[in-house]
Amino acid sequence: MKKPLNYLLEICCYNAHDVLMAEEGGAQRVELCSGYEVGGTTPSLGQLIVAKSISKLPIYVMIRPRGGNFTYSNFEKKIILKDIEQAIYNNADGIVFGALHPNSTVDKEFCKVVVGACGKTPTTFHRAIDICEDYTEAIHFLAEIGVQNILTSGGQIKAEQGIQQLKKMHECAQNNIHIMAGSGVNADNILSFAQLGLTHFHSSASIINKKNDEVDKIGFNATLKNNELSVVSKSKVQAMVQQLNTFF
Repeated sequence: MKKPLNYLLEICCYNAHDVLMAEEGGAQRVELCSGYEVGGTTPSLGQLIVAKSISKLPIYVMIRPRGGNFTYSNFEKKIILKDIEQAIYNNADGIVFGALHPNSTVDKEFCKVVVGACGKTPTTFHRAIDICEDYTEAIHFLAEIGVQNILTSGGQIKAEQGIQQLKKMHECAQNNIHIMAGSGVNADNILSFAQLGLTHFHSSASIINKKNDEVDKIGFNATLKNNELSVVSKSKVQAMVQQLNTFF
C-alpha cells in the first residue's frame, strides 16, 4: 500500500501529450490550457476529452476566454459560464478561473456565480490574484465562497521573487484555502516554497522542442518560433517529485 502524499504537484499542460508526460513523471494533477503565448486560455474540448481518455490524473481546466486583463464583459462572462458547463459535462475534475474589476479588486459577484456554476467541482483562482490591490481581502473572500486553491507567484513575475508575499499569503490563508506557488517553480527552487509551509506547487516543467528545421519567415507567436513547441519534460517533473519526496 502506497504511503499517502503530503503534497500536490500540479503541471501546466497545453495538450493531451503533455498530460501523459506529467502523469509518467509522477505529478498528482494537471492544469489543462491553451494559449501558451498569453499565459493560458480555455483549451478545446477535444484536448480535454482525449486527455481524460489517456490519463487517470485529475484534470483542472483553465477557463479564460482570451489573453490580456481579467476584467470581462457580460458577453465574455456568458462564454465563461458556457465553457464551465461544457468542461464539467466532459468530466473536468476542476475549474481554474479568475475575474477582477478594472480597479484590480476581485469581481466578487461574478466569482460567486462561477463557484455556483461549478457546483461540487473544485475550483482554483488563478494568477489574477497577483495584481489584486488587496490580496488579503481576496484570500478571505475566495475561501469564504468555497474556492479550494489560489495559484500565485506572490505578486511577482516569478515565484522566487515573490517568496516573502507567498509566506504572508500562506499565513493569511490559515489552512482555509490552499496557496499554490507557481511561475518558475522547478527542481532547484521547489523546496524553498515547501519550507514556507506550502504543500501545493504548480509548474510548467517545460522544455522547448524544435519540431523541424523550417525557416521562420513569419512569426505567429510572440515567444516561440514557428518550428518550436513548448512541451512538458517528464524528467523535469520527476526531478521535482524526487525533491518533494525527500522533504515530505
